[in-house]
Amino acid sequence: KALSTIENFMGLHYSEAGANSMTLQEKTTSKAAWLAHGLMAFIAFGILVPMALAAALLRDVSVEPLPLPTIVKTIGNKISEKWLYIHVGLNTLSYTLILAVFSVAVSMVSIENNDHWYHGHNKLGLGIFIFVTFQVLGGYFRPSDKKPADNEQTDTNGGAEKENRIGVIAPPSLKSSLRQ
Repeated sequence: KALSTIENFMGLHYSEAGANSMTLQEKTTSKAAWLAHGLMAFIAFGILVPMALAAALLRDVSVEPLPLPTIVKTIGNKISEKWLYIHVGLNTLSYTLILAVFSVAVSMVSIENNDHWYHGHNKLGLGIFIFVTFQVLGGYFRPSDKKPADNEQTDTNGGAEKENRIGVIAPPSLKSSLRQ
């Protein structure tokens, strides 16, 4: 019973019609596609996303007081200066892989004549894909992290108006929360 539940959650119960109608070559291709699905998911969620998170979380960590070679300190300082580019780049790369992971899963479920979104693994994958898509959109449309220039227009409270990445001035209700 427990094994059946795990197989059901992982989506390992394929429909009889789909499994029986596949040739040996199609089954081999199917296994290769599912392997690629798992490998890309591991690279995206197991390597790239943690690295992107680390770039953001460790942006203010100074390596100067540590007994490290000069070259390591120089690299550490450059990474601290460019953390946002590293963070965005790694997130963009991971989202590209996540799109591929999702595309492989949807196409393979269709090829194997299985029901979409029936098993727990399929539902979990769809939920994660939707969440990650909103996360990426939120990161893209977030307010700019640039500091206001001396000659930049300020509002009545003395805070600078901030533009987000698409060039829209933040509404007055958000201005106070956008100040750094």
